[in-house]
Amino acid sequence: MRKSTLRGLAVVSALSSAMVLGLSGVADAATGTVEFIRGADGQDLHNPKNGTCVDLRKGHTFGPQGVLNHTDTKVTVYLDETCSTVSDPHAVVAPGKSYRLSDSWYPGILNLGSIKIG
Repeated sequence: MRKSTLRGLAVVSALSSAMVLGLSGVADAATGTVEFIRGADGQDLHNPKNGTCVDLRKGHTFGPQGVLNHTDTKVTVYLDETCSTVSDPHAVVAPGKSYRLSDSWYPGILNLGSIKIG
């Protein structure tokens, strides 16, 4: 009886550890899609990794005009390409919300440079 109880506890402990380790990767990515408005065709991000800085210009002169956040976490928008702390965040877009720069100033003067997930 004692051996079966110890064996049962070992199985429960192993399953618990596997569940904790298996769930640890879930928190590393936002669930959903970040969609871009104009200027970033085909660059939509699906389940983007948290903490990642995404250069939206990728060597081009202009980035997108706006962002639609269809994820479960915030998206911080920057006008530069590096998500740097020197460049104050231009906007923070909550889950289910969108942000769009002015039509009259896009693309020549204002366009998005980068975003950070989470």
